[in-house]
Amino acid sequence: MRRIFSRIKYILPVTAVLLVVFICCAPFVSYAKSAPPVDPETVRRYTYSGSPKVGLWLNSFDEEGNCIGNTYAIFKAGASFNQFGFPVVWAGREENGADAEYRVAIYAYDESPEKSFESEPLFNETIHQNGDNGYGGIFPMPEPIPAGTYILSTSQTTPRTGDPKPYIVIPTGTPALGSAYVEYGGTPGGMMCFFVDFIKEEGVTDYFLPIKAGHSFTINTDDPVMVLESTTTEARRLSEGETLAVLTDTIPREKVLTNLTFSSFPTWGNNGPGSNLYYEVFEWKKDYKNTVAGEPLITGEVVNHMDNAPVDLAFGAFALPGGTRYLIVTRSSGTAAIGFWKCTGEIRVDKPGWQIYMNGKVTETERPEYSYTTATATYLEIPEETPSPTTESASSATNPPRQDQTPAPSNANTGCGSALSSPLIAVMFVGLSLCLIPRTKGKKR
Repeated sequence: MRRIFSRIKYILPVTAVLLVVFICCAPFVSYAKSAPPVDPETVRRYTYSGSPKVGLWLNSFDEEGNCIGNTYAIFKAGASFNQFGFPVVWAGREENGADAEYRVAIYAYDESPEKSFESEPLFNETIHQNGDNGYGGIFPMPEPIPAGTYILSTSQTTPRTGDPKPYIVIPTGTPALGSAYVEYGGTPGGMMCFFVDFIKEEGVTDYFLPIKAGHSFTINTDDPVMVLESTTTEARRLSEGETLAVLTDTIPREKVLTNLTFSSFPTWGNNGPGSNLYYEVFEWKKDYKNTVAGEPLITGEVVNHMDNAPVDLAFGAFALPGGTRYLIVTRSSGTAAIGFWKCTGEIRVDKPGWQIYMNGKVTETERPEYSYTTATATYLEIPEETPSPTTESASSATNPPRQDQTPAPSNANTGCGSALSSPLIAVMFVGLSLCLIPRTKGKKR
């Protein structure tokens, strides 16, 4: 008994220290920034997989400086939902004059995006952001929105009054759902990463429903393929009004074109409004003149290009289906302070079937180094009609079924709590055990 009591002076300090450490680390036993806590009465569904990345810059402006950048997603909810959000949102900082506001709204879908936007939004909120927000925007609803088809719209509202330009960037990534489930539009650059918290409803297993009959696809990206490469190059500035265009070979029918990447574009004056690059993507129609006379499939702009950085035109959710050729036309959209490095030496790579057009004419002497990336499209049958569940609120249902929540797309537990909780318990156990182990007294010599 005396031995046990003699150990108390060791047990109490060790226990106190370990308890303090555990309490300090307890706040980190939480969800990752991309996965804040979920209401147990809801189930979270993601439109993306993998890590979100910078992609959708909403700081596009008209001649008067009004911001016109917008991105939207059409989706069909299989149950009521009471919250949605983004895994991360990036913004400029106030000390640089680049902080900005953005607006999120949800509309009931009515025939087309244009007609839908004419109606009153079911949800509407404007947020001012100063710097990056690692948690993204989380938007709870005042009242649950019932099952149905909706448009989630996101737009920057802060105008441009000078430089640097204020900006809001919404994340993009790899789609977890095919185009039959979510349709994206607005600012090119990829699909908008977002998640929805649906209220659990008895009998509901699919919370995102197909918005149309047909096919959807998931994509497995291939390695980039170099089209043109030279031993030496020379800078070629794009003057105002000049165009540089790439005509692709026929993209294989089972593929989609996801990226066209120029190896390096120089600038005169480094990055700034003068080094912007505008681009349009057309489906090829017999010749150059007929092609550019049609409506472009994609339009976009590379803003504030850095000197000698690659120009990667990533089409993301707008990946171009195979079975045809495409014409990608670029031109300076600033003060003609951007250009390309034209091949002047020995041509090491020159893939047949691809062509370069300079100011509407095929050229062999003014060609930049570039590559492309495709992906394999796996097509999935979608039923012609999927009945929607009742729009009755889930709150009226008794004992809703237990359902596992969808795990976060990536790095679901980046906080240290989940990693620390088990080791802390083990350390506490070992420490206490060591305190209780009888110590053998050594004999005096």
